[in-house]
Amino acid sequence: MPPSESRKSSIASASSGERWARPRNAVVALFYYLLVAKRMYIEAPERTGRVPVAATLALSVALCALGVVVLGLYPKAVVLAALRVASPLF
Repeated sequence: MPPSESRKSSIASASSGERWARPRNAVVALFYYLLVAKRMYIEAPERTGRVPVAATLALSVALCALGVVVLGLYPKAVVLAALRVASPLF
């Protein structure tokens, strides 16, 4: 059976509760993210000033950011290593 026919049959056999699950979830997600955006941009902050961060957390974030930048600029080494490791699988 072609994928389009199986999709049609699954849609036709879906109950009304399943049929409304995606739109309902989209509305709930939209409501949640609009609340987050409102909290970020419209409401006044609870406190102003710098947020205290432990030195280990700051170091971890800095190392992760450095890794993202380095891998973004020079991905060749990681890609070649991944290909070398995955080559026995194919």
